[in-house]
Amino acid sequence: MAFRCNDGTGSMQSGFCGASEFSFDLENDYRRSPRKQNVQQQREDRSVQQQQPPTPVKENLSKDEWTNADPLEASENEVPQADDTFMVVVNEEEFQTDGKDEEHGEHLGEHINEKEEEHAYNYSDMTLGSICCWCVPTPLSSFADCMHRTLYWFKLNKEQLLAGLAVAIGQVPQVTSYAVLAGVSPSVAIQATWIMNVITSIFGGRPGMVSGTTALSVIPLIDLIQTDGISYMFYAIMFAGMLQMAFGILKLGRVLRFLPHSAMVGYVNAMAVIIIFSQLKYFKLPHNGINAEIGDGRLYQYQFNFIKVLYDSTPWVSRSTIIAMSVEAALALVICFAFPRISKAIPSTALAFFILTALEWSVARYTGFTSVIVGDYVSLSGPSFPIPILMDSKYTLPPINYDTWKKVWPCGLSLFTNAIIDSLLTYRVCSERVKTRGSSSRMAFGQGLAQFASAFLGSMGGAGSLDQTVINLKSGGQTVLSTFVAGLILFVIAAGAYPAVNIVPLSAVVGVMFYSAINIFQWDAFTSFIAAIFPRKIRDFLFLDCKVNRIDSVIMLVVMAFTIFIDSATAACLGATLAVYAYSWDTSNQLEVDRVMSEGEDTVTYRFKGPIFFATYPVLLSLFTHEVLENDPKDVILFLKDAEILDWSGQLALKKLYLRIESCGKTVALSSLSESSRSKMEKNSSLWYGCVFLEMEEVEEEDLMSMKKSKSNVADEETVT
Repeated sequence: MAFRCNDGTGSMQSGFCGASEFSFDLENDYRRSPRKQNVQQQREDRSVQQQQPPTPVKENLSKDEWTNADPLEASENEVPQADDTFMVVVNEEEFQTDGKDEEHGEHLGEHINEKEEEHAYNYSDMTLGSICCWCVPTPLSSFADCMHRTLYWFKLNKEQLLAGLAVAIGQVPQVTSYAVLAGVSPSVAIQATWIMNVITSIFGGRPGMVSGTTALSVIPLIDLIQTDGISYMFYAIMFAGMLQMAFGILKLGRVLRFLPHSAMVGYVNAMAVIIIFSQLKYFKLPHNGINAEIGDGRLYQYQFNFIKVLYDSTPWVSRSTIIAMSVEAALALVICFAFPRISKAIPSTALAFFILTALEWSVARYTGFTSVIVGDYVSLSGPSFPIPILMDSKYTLPPINYDTWKKVWPCGLSLFTNAIIDSLLTYRVCSERVKTRGSSSRMAFGQGLAQFASAFLGSMGGAGSLDQTVINLKSGGQTVLSTFVAGLILFVIAAGAYPAVNIVPLSAVVGVMFYSAINIFQWDAFTSFIAAIFPRKIRDFLFLDCKVNRIDSVIMLVVMAFTIFIDSATAACLGATLAVYAYSWDTSNQLEVDRVMSEGEDTVTYRFKGPIFFATYPVLLSLFTHEVLENDPKDVILFLKDAEILDWSGQLALKKLYLRIESCGKTVALSSLSESSRSKMEKNSSLWYGCVFLEMEEVEEEDLMSMKKSKSNVADEETVT
């Protein structure tokens, strides 16, 4: 097949293109490719496997001999050898020379067979967190290729794997306390956590986000379990999961943008305080073992009323144990902060678990300073596998009827509200720390699907876990792979690896959770709060140049207090409500009305500037009293070019003002509506029946500028704001 190129005259010429039109330096291009050695190795392997020996290769051809040779006589395996200065290859399926362009022969390089290109693998194409390295972008070509790709994959994703391990170890005692709080077996919470992590890593839409059983997902279930039994819990969780999936399908995750930053700061600061006080329960004596079917009431007390842990009736552990746990927790905290400055080869949180476990069993146990381990708190004693509730003999499911629905739907709705708000807040924090994009709607759908699947498999569901998400991110887990690995390790633990987790000291968990709380807390928020309190002179004296609006500081404190003492769902709703109220208040103060009198003083024009909506409704009507309007000329124009009618209340306010002016015996007209205002008023045209509207050309701007301005009686002869 002859190769043709355009010579610039519009005709196609046979032969090779000139160097100015086509660069054919395959020699240098191939040498720069990282796939050269792999391609050569595959070429040698195939040549050995051929049953028939290849046709002898023509070697050491000179430039003239090769140029005048007939390329059709060469077989596929006849690849001429060349030195560094002149390398030529001919593939009869692609190129054919006719010996006419000798002067461009030096630009020819070795041609790579397309079939070999398909099997060549460039390791730079492997992305972080991908699990398709054995088939993307090219399939495996040999066992050696499989081993090379696997080793490179482990090296590339080392941090993701270790981050998942650190998260899994930290979630075991945490979700266990929530299970006891709800009054179910700890295995139910562990099963729910690994199912949530695995499913959300596939469908969750937010790389780096960790899910599992949380406090907010447990609170609505307590009364239902104690009143009607655990079988009703599964129906409630499945109902909440369906609501979450619908929330995601309808793309309602965008409502998260209405949550102000001040509310987010209050939420994360409250979670930091909760995490710190929640660790104090590990310094209390386990109450007859924690692996019980009936919940321990004291967990409920200091899980949500944290100060009581300091003086409740449950005794503390011994003094030597407190000393050992405090020293080990401090050491874990130091490792988490210091090791990343030395090396990032291993996540510091995972390293803290390994080092503290080794010190506990090699030093502390032999010196008399014994600390509490996970086995003392959790006491996992047997393997646990998920079984569909329809096939599990342990549960007797209630019939699906109206009576069951009456018991289930309030709990399911409350669980949906708590879980979706907790997940959206965790998503927001994760999105601010991870560069990759995510979808809040897809996250909501993945959370709902995981809720439904976990309930169907006999576990208790969950939501986004902020503290474990921060641990995952600080450990280097930036992709969904770390979340998937965390779920996989939790499954292995539940299936039979629980003895390895039982020996981990709880002091390591305490230190890592303190590390998470310190990283969660927004320390700049207090500086901004102090700057908002002080007046300007004191701020200048203290060099506080970080003042924010005082209403933002109020929102931050309110959300923080409600999250600590009530729940984050109520706090988030209250924070958004306060932000909307503050915005409406500020926006309502931006409405301005100027009174302009014409030269003949026979026409008065009121020029509106700013938004007209529900918050300006009473203000607007209070400005135009009958006493003010009676002193106006007969003709009144309401000039609305710089105003914006935002809602129905704004339209009603403007219509009532129109009727009030008209009732004073004036001729009134509306002029120069904006496009958006005109569109809203046209859709509600029945409200404006009988009103007079002036087009832009009927009220020239030059005429308005030539009018004589007079002081308005609307606001003591000044511009009304």
